[in-house]
Amino acid sequence: MSLTSGRGPLSRRPAGRFTGPVPADLAYAEPVRRRVRAVLGGQTVVDSEAALLVHRAGGPPTYAFPPADVDAAALGAAAVTPHPDADGLVAVDWGTPDHWYEEEDEVFLHPRNPYHRIECLRTTRHLHVEVAGTVLVDGPATIALYETALEPRLYVDKALVRTDLLAPSATTSLCPSKGTATWWSALVDGFTHADVGACLLDAWNRVVGVSDERHMPIDLDPVTLAEKPGGKRIKPGHIQNAIRKLAGMQESDVSRMFPTTESTDEFADIIQFA
Repeated sequence: MSLTSGRGPLSRRPAGRFTGPVPADLAYAEPVRRRVRAVLGGQTVVDSEAALLVHRAGGPPTYAFPPADVDAAALGAAAVTPHPDADGLVAVDWGTPDHWYEEEDEVFLHPRNPYHRIECLRTTRHLHVEVAGTVLVDGPATIALYETALEPRLYVDKALVRTDLLAPSATTSLCPSKGTATWWSALVDGFTHADVGACLLDAWNRVVGVSDERHMPIDLDPVTLAEKPGGKRIKPGHIQNAIRKLAGMQESDVSRMFPTTESTDEFADIIQFA
């Protein structure tokens, strides 16, 4: 589980309890088994295979680097400081580099937490949502999302939502595990009730598609989904395009804000959501 955030065991509001005393000012550090890099102005300013991941209550995990793996001159003295929980190692201000990477995947917001888990379970729980006395949703939920140390969330079929009362909000939220979510406001009796719901249209770092018994990806015909040597492989962008088409948002401002690199003509008509 997530150690230090939400209701995790080392957070400030743990959901459970320890059977013995735990120091209040406790931090936990462990090796990062991935190569960690940071780029500033096109120049690599951090490149380390010996970083530590440090967990402390009240915040997300942080990296601690050997000084030799950090270009302190390029980053500036203010951005590189001794790490308070890792003797002899340094911390790099997250906002100073332009990009952070673990291996070749970009990392957003803060280092990924290896104890953070997201599960999406099919559910028949009933969901009833009202705003100012007007019902927005009343029916069985489709998916229950359980995320470590956070409250469960219910996701429903678009057909069960009064979408005629919703308008895109300018608000977006960012999660290093799930991606970027766009928010919707409810327009009821002439009043705008801001950010009553969210839709995840720009997910990151998810393995999708079809693989063989050795977990190698299989090429598919984008029209029939039959195996086809030299065909296409389903990628996260294809799933995003299909979701946007299902939601009727292919040409929306939100979709233009978060374009995909995959063709909208590939797989979008054949991918179905149960």
